[in-house]
Amino acid sequence: MTAAEFEEKQYECAFNVELGSSGPVFASGQVLEKLTGYDAVATPGANHVLWRILAIPRPPGIRLVPDHWSPAARRMRPDLGKLPEHPVSFIVQFKRPEYLQGSSASQYRLWNQPYYRFTRLQHQHKQLRRLETQLAGAATIMYASPALHRLADLERAQLEECVVASTGFVSPTRLGRHSVWTYIRPGTVGRANPDGEELLFASFGALFAPAPPTGRGELARRDGLREHLAALSRVCREIAASRSRLVDSWIGNVRQAADIPGETLEAVRDYAIVQSLIISIRATWWIVDGDVLTPAVPGL
Repeated sequence: MTAAEFEEKQYECAFNVELGSSGPVFASGQVLEKLTGYDAVATPGANHVLWRILAIPRPPGIRLVPDHWSPAARRMRPDLGKLPEHPVSFIVQFKRPEYLQGSSASQYRLWNQPYYRFTRLQHQHKQLRRLETQLAGAATIMYASPALHRLADLERAQLEECVVASTGFVSPTRLGRHSVWTYIRPGTVGRANPDGEELLFASFGALFAPAPPTGRGELARRDGLREHLAALSRVCREIAASRSRLVDSWIGNVRQAADIPGETLEAVRDYAIVQSLIISIRATWWIVDGDVLTPAVPGL
């Protein structure tokens, strides 16, 4: 195991420089971070590379207020005067990664190649998960950790202005109760399984449906198919950018007209982008579910 050669603050500053290229970035100090859970909030423009990497349209944004944090513990809520007055659409907590290689590394069998890992903090994670629920799609909340571990590589990314593009992202909700996130490259694909448990693909019918209760008052999450759909959507965006923009515009109208959770809208958007390209090239998209082949659109 090798810790990144650079400090977390070095990466954070480099990331924020690029993040602020099309809108303000408001960094928190240590006191505010302890209360809110985040390192920085921002309003990146709709065309910022961040949204292309995350494969989502820019959320509408929201003004942060103390009630977004625990109402039961007022001493643990930030003062309104300490929060940005400007609405924000992106909230981020930065993490310095470890670089692991060799078969003795605990999650090596999941990747079969060197990989990156970061560990989240319990109190911080609790704050971010609650905030993600409170904002309900009005702003995107992410952990950010670079797919870099050498100082020279970070400096090179700064000179080439690709620090954001060299970053791995995961939302607090997706990380869930797991304590670590592992990944091998930039983007949103990774594993939240410190014990090495494999993530199973859900069936097509479970793509938009809620998972069954776990018995602990929560919903179990099954993200395998969701991750696959997001990856397909990113590729389709590169092939058919104009069609993707039309889908983004449609999703924006749906967001304004209906009270639909942001995560559901993201899944619908990705599905629509993929299906739009599939139809345009007169192809059929099948999803393998065990021994059953299911067309992505019934009747095709």
